[in-house]
Amino acid sequence: MALPPTPVGYDNWNAYIEEQGAIVAADQGLTFQEGKASVKLGDVAEPVRQDVGTPSYREYNVFTTWADRTVAPTTGRPWRTS
Repeated sequence: MALPPTPVGYDNWNAYIEEQGAIVAADQGLTFQEGKASVKLGDVAEPVRQDVGTPSYREYNVFTTWADRTVAPTTGRPWRTS
């Protein structure tokens, strides 16, 4: 599984996840860890899961955010179908 390109202005994904995770956590009332998980799943894992025809493709391939994880196929699952 290849990662998507690093966002413009960042040297690596870790720096992006740390910075954006803090923003997401503050905006959504999450812990810092949940904020980082939201960014990692939404910005890194989601594009890879949507790549049809590859081994990483998944039916449930749209991340709903950690705060809204009750809307996905079952309560507690943060993914839904496209």
